[in-house]
Amino acid sequence: MYAKSGSLHDGNLVFRRMPARDLVSWNSMMSGLSQNGCGIEALELFEEMLLDGTRPDYVTFVNILSACSHMCLVDRGWNIFKMMSDEFGIEPMLEHFACMVDMFGRAGKLYEAKEFIESAANHVDHGLCLWRILLSACRNYRNYELGAYAGEKLMELGSQESSAYVLFPSIYSALGRLEDVERVRRLMNLRGVSKEPGCSWIELKSQFHVFVVGDQLHPQIVDIREELWRSGERIADLAKGYTFQDVLPYLEGNHNKLSTIQRVARFGITIFQNCHRCATVNGMTEMESSDHLFCKGDMARKI
Repeated sequence: MYAKSGSLHDGNLVFRRMPARDLVSWNSMMSGLSQNGCGIEALELFEEMLLDGTRPDYVTFVNILSACSHMCLVDRGWNIFKMMSDEFGIEPMLEHFACMVDMFGRAGKLYEAKEFIESAANHVDHGLCLWRILLSACRNYRNYELGAYAGEKLMELGSQESSAYVLFPSIYSALGRLEDVERVRRLMNLRGVSKEPGCSWIELKSQFHVFVVGDQLHPQIVDIREELWRSGERIADLAKGYTFQDVLPYLEGNHNKLSTIQRVARFGITIFQNCHRCATVNGMTEMESSDHLFCKGDMARKI
């Protein structure tokens, strides 16, 4: 509970005061550390658990491989992945393969990720999740040719994940292949896939406030819109040198200044959100957060 809310200090206090720690408590603490960006601490706790004589299970290795992924510890991750089956007899599951592909992708080792996915074909029923992770990594590193390959694999496998149909057209758009952009969008409509609306929420005084894209129903919407304008002015002063090229493929139609500010500030003031932030929004978040203390989280990061 403490770890999920970001209170790692309190969570660690409870963990250390436990008279006896079982596998569930070890896994819970490692998961909290990994999800809150404390990968090194999670790995240290894993070593401590092994010295304690507690035998890890498949959940333990999901947590640790996730920590290696977020820290881009490729060699360490490889060793742990092999340790799982060689020393503990645990067969890798889809979650473990996903962590490995994510690790390669974050480290920029995109072709290694592709080879790993292809080698995992005999171990997983389908590679939808794995190809989508690679597609996202190709977008981040602007390897559009490999991204197109990963996207076509997703289409061949009949992906129903809306994020794939958002990312894939942006890859073809960057390559100037507009006919393929339209083809993917037609396929999205044909398969009945709809884009998941962006949703973010904050907790203030033990009360949650939920916002959906274009939301006008919040009882404090007038005050919120005024704050968005103020945030926009601050961002405009701080954003010199930044570019919106990363989000242009997602902007449809003509949007006025307030619409753009809403897109940026909505992410900048949230604690949790259901969609990944793009590079541009991350930059804006950092600038806006320089004036205010915000705790940011990304639910999509949790595996």
